[in-house]
Amino acid sequence: MTQQEKIKKLIDANDGMVWTSLVTGMGISKTILYQYVKENNMEQISHGVYITQDAWIDGMYLVHLRCKQAVFSHESALFFHDLTDREPSAFEITVRTGYNPSRLKEDGIKVYTIKKELHGEGVIMIQTAFGHPV
Repeated sequence: MTQQEKIKKLIDANDGMVWTSLVTGMGISKTILYQYVKENNMEQISHGVYITQDAWIDGMYLVHLRCKQAVFSHESALFFHDLTDREPSAFEITVRTGYNPSRLKEDGIKVYTIKKELHGEGVIMIQTAFGHPV
């Protein structure tokens, strides 16, 4: 299987989305990925995250990919637990104290901080409306 075919397989397995760390983790160079992205007219939706022309963007999953330590909280958490009937206008996340959330805030995400030792309390994995785990 060629490296191009491996990238295509990763994209198919991830609903039209691929990110640099996933590809490099498979032993494929960034150069090959960038060439594939250009040849297939893929769109960069975030730093190191690319989607095909026909893919739907799962905003919550994208936040999860950008910031692995982010925990959806406040209205976003209520939405996940079906305790509100509307999707939050801005995603709300909580991160550990000391994390620099400036880029997330620039993108309209409300960011709260909490002590490092309390950050993992009550955290669960749940699926977005698109079926991605966050």
